[in-house]
Amino acid sequence: MTEILEKWRWGDLLSNSFQDEDQNGFIEVSPDAGQPFRRETFTDIDNIIKGYIIVSLEDYLDFKSWYRNTIKQGTIPFTFYDCRIEVDRTARFLDKPLYRQVSNYYQIEVKLSLEQTKIYVDYSLLTEGGEYLLTEGGENLVATKELIV
Repeated sequence: MTEILEKWRWGDLLSNSFQDEDQNGFIEVSPDAGQPFRRETFTDIDNIIKGYIIVSLEDYLDFKSWYRNTIKQGTIPFTFYDCRIEVDRTARFLDKPLYRQVSNYYQIEVKLSLEQTKIYVDYSLLTEGGEYLLTEGGENLVATKELIV
């Protein structure tokens, strides 16, 4: 049975505030004897994003209520629309949101972890000379590639 998650409903993070980073893909191991070493993690590596939104007083209060009560202070995952790849992704808060009043508005700064997801990208195929390969009907021949982001 698929669980229905709460949706983020305060729009996209502002582009001038947006930061994107990956979680470390390794762990440090310190044995009782010998040199410490790193090994690859074998679990999915989440994508970490940081940024902020600017909202009205009503949306600020709505956000605080949603954060505290609906998703239990960030412990419950929710659905976040990733505008970069135009898909909904499962997200969790990594830190508590920071709130600042800016004039008559509120700035809410967030740090989220987005679960990996598959997307499919279409590529037009080209000849070595740079011309498009065509189907018998004269349309571009397209290949689809699966990406995990």
